[in-house]
Amino acid sequence: MASIPPLVASLLDTITTSPASSRTILLLLILPLTFLLLRWLSSSNHDPNEPPLIKPTIPIIGHIISFFRHGLDFHARLYAQNPLPISTVSLGGKKTYIVTSPALVHAAQRNPQLNYEIFAIEFAQGLLGVSSAEFSVIPGLIHEFFTGISAGMAGDGLRTMNARALSYLSAVLNTSSSPSIPPPSASHLTFSFPPEIPNLWLWSRAAVTHIATEALYGPPNPFRDPSLAADLWTYDDASFLLVLNLLPNLLARRAVAARARVQAAMGAYYAANHDQDPSVAAQVVQNRGRILRNAGGLSGFDAGRFDLTMPQVGVINAAPTLFWMLVHVFACPKLFARLRAELEPLVQLSEDNNTAKLNASALSEKQTPLLHSVWLETLRWAGRPLSVRRVMEDTTISDGTTGTTYTLKRGSDVHMPAAVTHMLPSVWGDSPHEFRGDRFLHLNTSSQKQNPETEKQRRQAFFPFGGGRHLCPGRNFAYVEIMTVVAVFVVGFEVSGLEDEKNDGGRKREIKIPKRAWQSPLKGVFAPAADADKGDIVGVRVERRKGWEDVEWEFVV
Repeated sequence: MASIPPLVASLLDTITTSPASSRTILLLLILPLTFLLLRWLSSSNHDPNEPPLIKPTIPIIGHIISFFRHGLDFHARLYAQNPLPISTVSLGGKKTYIVTSPALVHAAQRNPQLNYEIFAIEFAQGLLGVSSAEFSVIPGLIHEFFTGISAGMAGDGLRTMNARALSYLSAVLNTSSSPSIPPPSASHLTFSFPPEIPNLWLWSRAAVTHIATEALYGPPNPFRDPSLAADLWTYDDASFLLVLNLLPNLLARRAVAARARVQAAMGAYYAANHDQDPSVAAQVVQNRGRILRNAGGLSGFDAGRFDLTMPQVGVINAAPTLFWMLVHVFACPKLFARLRAELEPLVQLSEDNNTAKLNASALSEKQTPLLHSVWLETLRWAGRPLSVRRVMEDTTISDGTTGTTYTLKRGSDVHMPAAVTHMLPSVWGDSPHEFRGDRFLHLNTSSQKQNPETEKQRRQAFFPFGGGRHLCPGRNFAYVEIMTVVAVFVVGFEVSGLEDEKNDGGRKREIKIPKRAWQSPLKGVFAPAADADKGDIVGVRVERRKGWEDVEWEFVV
């Protein structure tokens, strides 16, 4: 252990042996003493074989203050100041390794001594808002939960969810061309395709929430109630505060009330045994309900309360992904036109031009390479997931090329921020902060693929859905729902900015890319920031394409 710095020791001796130190002298001494003492404590247990230590400007608390202040941007800001492949920081006294080298990220994600499940346990109680006694059944179920989710979101379970989602989407498309359904609001998330969408962000939330929950819960879906759909987001918006579990009834009262309403509705759904009805509930819901009832010993109502996180994880990252993909396509007429040329041949129009059929499986990298590139670029540009692990036993990781090995100490946390790796110029080129819809088309050219090391580095740097054993099980469902919505807009509609009411000429407003909002480290995709003047986030006019006014949509899975 490091020895106490001589200056600190001298100051300590002065204070303890001086019987008549005045208050003025004490004040002059205590501030630098505290500063130096805390700085010493923060580095005293750092092993030279561990990753390099980055000390904060404010000892002990500097990094944690920055973490809370900047959210998902914290790691990128730290990397800009200290471009290290891996480093050590203290987050509120917790030793944390920040891994930014793609090769080291790859090694960390596959190290068996680095555990993710423990975070799911630590976060869950605050999110659920249940007592310690009630929560005691959850830690023993975590492995079964992950297994049940993965099994339910693959194979026949996934196909059934996709079919339900697209059937619901076609029903909305074919019945909501009129402005009779009001646009979504923060307290009432309605879903339709109205002629005017004043807030594309709220619309994206509504679309994903209704499509995903319909696929999960079938006709008894409690989130058909637009106010409950809004409650889900009110709860999620404060999820970071709820995870901290610090005076939630005071600091997050609206979220706590919204959570109670959602849990009551979920409890009623489970109490009616809908979760065990295969004609109603998706396979993943059946699996989770069975685990909570059988292994957890919970009643139907309590199983519903505890399954609150299922609809939450189904929407929190898909909605902003849909938003950013739409707004980038809408804001670039050339990209919109190129996508229409690619997608239109895949849509089968009936002889009377009254029915448009689209096979969702055709929305693939092979058949729609530009659309697929826009999808990947959206995930790269807006996707900033923070992959986290806990070091269960002392271990080492190496980048596999330079031979440099780093020791990771038991009990420490590991952060792998895509906010850094998704923006590395060495991987993505000279302008990684720009959105380029065709970026992945160029990256996938034969000249690029001739360099296997470059391709390997890109795969290691790109992890929008996590990595190792912990890939997001809902990624394939999200792909189908988002790509289909984008395809419908591109082929079947003309989209423009809303008219500026302040302009007497009624000139169409340009669709601009909004700024990103502060985002908690729990989220994987940035949300947009509200316009400072209007409060809305990207208003668009949506009109049926000429000749497509009466077309009804059908989707094939």
